[in-house]
Amino acid sequence: MKKAMTVLLALAACAALILTRHTEPSYRLEAVTVRDLTEKIEAVGTVSYAQLYALTPGMAGVVERLFIEEGDSVRKGQAVAQLSLPTQGAQAYWASAQGAEADGSVQAQEELMELCTVRAPADGQVVTLSAYEGMQTAPGMALGSLGSEQLCVTALVPESVKEELYEGQSAIVRRGERSYDARIVRIQPSTEAAAQYVLTLETLRAQRALCAGMRVDVTVTVQACSGPSVPLQAISKEGTVLCRTETGVAETPVEVGMCTESYAQLLSGPPVGTMVVTGEE
Repeated sequence: MKKAMTVLLALAACAALILTRHTEPSYRLEAVTVRDLTEKIEAVGTVSYAQLYALTPGMAGVVERLFIEEGDSVRKGQAVAQLSLPTQGAQAYWASAQGAEADGSVQAQEELMELCTVRAPADGQVVTLSAYEGMQTAPGMALGSLGSEQLCVTALVPESVKEELYEGQSAIVRRGERSYDARIVRIQPSTEAAAQYVLTLETLRAQRALCAGMRVDVTVTVQACSGPSVPLQAISKEGTVLCRTETGVAETPVEVGMCTESYAQLLSGPPVGTMVVTGEE
């Protein structure tokens, strides 16, 4: 009796082993689907002034009056500071400028007054102001800086993506839930970060919404396509996919085009609707 029972148990174990060997594994499947694929370069950018101008006097003197403060908006030609000169210094300067002694005429006094007036070189905003009343100045000495009304965005990208970028390329600048059209106007190596490039972007129709110093997200679409695609994990190192068939799975070679982080474009391979294996459950 015991011998018969042992034989039955052995036969049951063998049958279970045979059935296990022939049981088809359970697969995760996904259909070949037409998708819109995009390859993007993303970076964090900073809003800044497209151009900075120095506020400089044309002659040596003493700051007599300041007409501006940091943060003020000014127009091109607006007086920002008034200098004064000692009488002897004014006469000497005027004589050297005219090649003769100052004649003291009203016109000469007006021209000298204009020389002592520091004016804004462009429309913009006063970013810094180092001048103060009573300060001694010299020709070309910076009294402060003026940021242009036109803003730009700068962002760092790795050198590896530089070949995919070009001046005039469209981009998107995002601040919170709002997005603004932009374009790349300059690409240059970074002087502060190795193997990095600085993108300078011109924002379009966003001047009033953005302010210098803001942090923004920058997205540049470098490639886009629409066509049959499969998840990346469905493609083997040999360039094939496993397709579900009525009798099981079959290996099919594919030719891959553009790839994103999740999907690969199929240039050739199984038709749309085919179920492909993405892994085992």
